[in-house]
Amino acid sequence: MSRFFIQGLATKPGDVIIMDGENARHAIRVLRFSPGDRLVVCDGAGIDYFCEVKRVGRDGLELFVISIEENQSEPTVEIYLFTSLLKADKMEYVVQKAVELGVFRIYPFESVNGVARIGGDGKINRLVKIAESAAKQSGRGIIPSIDKPIQFNSAIDMALSLKADVVLVAHEKAKVGLKKILRDREKIKTAVIFIGPEGGFSDEEIKQMEIVGIKPFLLGKCVLRAETAAVAALACVMYDLGE
Repeated sequence: MSRFFIQGLATKPGDVIIMDGENARHAIRVLRFSPGDRLVVCDGAGIDYFCEVKRVGRDGLELFVISIEENQSEPTVEIYLFTSLLKADKMEYVVQKAVELGVFRIYPFESVNGVARIGGDGKINRLVKIAESAAKQSGRGIIPSIDKPIQFNSAIDMALSLKADVVLVAHEKAKVGLKKILRDREKIKTAVIFIGPEGGFSDEEIKQMEIVGIKPFLLGKCVLRAETAAVAALACVMYDLGE
């Protein structure tokens, strides 16, 4: 069933929702909706509105609300992904897959060995659209936020300010795996994961993270590409936390 996000919905079964703008254009011109078709509208705050199309106009649709339910796809653990800036296609891949896997928020940052550097808002706007598309596809109840890129030191400060139950960094020289670090998983409701750039974190960056309590963990014997590491780390953390 097709899914759309409309912020700020406050309605009840039997009410009518007006869909306009880009959502309406996609529904009319691409999906070819007609009266009687059904879809889901989500308010972006975890509530799903199951609707039926009542009328299709030139620039909008009238949707009859059949029922309202709490979204069932959101993880119970909030995962914050701090990923070093990557080249455009790789960054887009990380955002798409992270959203599909249940990430709560993504913080890009600039790292010493990274190839990509902080640019304008245009790239972030594209990542936001990719996040929304992935959220629709995977049935999410929210659209995970993509923050503006920040410097490495600011990323550490931001991560610590979240006061997460555990803050992790994937690193090929780490001595322990996730199972040992996350053995008290019942107590973990929020987690931060740091992923380095194509060239890996520098020794100084890892030391700086360890000093403030960020725990390095090993993903496996093979050294992974940055975009692969992001997806693998998120999937493994979700699995180990029962998600």
